[in-house]
Amino acid sequence: MVVNYVAIGNGATGARQIMRSNDLVTWLTVSSPTDNFGGTCIANFGAGKFCALALASDGVTWIAITSTDGGVSWTSNAIVQPNSGGTYVDIVWGGGLLVGLSSDGDVITSTDGFTWANPANLFLSLSKNLWATITYGAGLYIAVNNADHALAAATSPDAAAWSLQNTDVGGNTNAIYTGVCYGGGQYVAVNRGTIDPFGLYSVITSPAPDGTVWTGHAKNGTDPVSLTAGYVAYGAGVYVATGYFTNDVYTSADGDLWAVNTPAGATALTRVRYVNNLFLLCQSGSILAAPDGLAWTTHASPLDVVADIAAEVGVRPFGNVLGGAGAGMTQNPANCFV
Repeated sequence: MVVNYVAIGNGATGARQIMRSNDLVTWLTVSSPTDNFGGTCIANFGAGKFCALALASDGVTWIAITSTDGGVSWTSNAIVQPNSGGTYVDIVWGGGLLVGLSSDGDVITSTDGFTWANPANLFLSLSKNLWATITYGAGLYIAVNNADHALAAATSPDAAAWSLQNTDVGGNTNAIYTGVCYGGGQYVAVNRGTIDPFGLYSVITSPAPDGTVWTGHAKNGTDPVSLTAGYVAYGAGVYVATGYFTNDVYTSADGDLWAVNTPAGATALTRVRYVNNLFLLCQSGSILAAPDGLAWTTHASPLDVVADIAAEVGVRPFGNVLGGAGAGMTQNPANCFV
């Protein structure tokens, strides 16, 4: 089985910002329409298909860059610009749609990565509006907000009509949610802050496909481990979360009880993804990989900062997809990060 990994960078301008690999060891530089990435994210959405949200070479204009040949060549496509000068923070493939999210709440959608619509702007009337990440699972899109208020989640069945959800569980009003994923029959959101002296929960969960009723976990000062988390992913029966402005890595089998399992060499973690039966931690200059979230292997990367990574299965080494559309493909539709 051959895997095609595509990683994007968030480093110095022109510093080899798209790379491809079949083994996370040997990397090839890919030409792209832009050499100035910032706050970037990437998703695999079918056989040989990848899409990333990135800054254009002017360092101001946001674009979608799309590949249909396994990440070899890329096309630049226009998208709506963030409402208040924000950044695009995440992209997910699910329900037959690519869905991008900006920190200002702009939601953009596409079926092919080339033509984009802007069906929604998430609750611009909120006094605090700073959206962080998005996931998809069990027929529902869920976005979380890290602007510390009680309405920190938004749900939608179609990425067009959205509903705010109350995440104030047991005095969690000041929670700052930066990561959300779907897996194990539930949605799991993690909180970057431990700022509330009244017992802030660092994790909340909601049973799928509900997304409206949330339960608090990992209570600060009470449970054995509370998190200061950035992103979270699910795979192989395990949740893995990264520390926020820390090098910590947390694991849990149920989203309730967590353990610290920080690998040697973890530094400036950006995202965690679960692709090709591996958890992948993105960070400065390298990628850490583990099948179980416990035994990590470090792989050097030519990228200054690995911002995000996606993968497809069933490709020739640095070549074309085997057997035509859909052959041997496995995907990560939830794109649980973040």
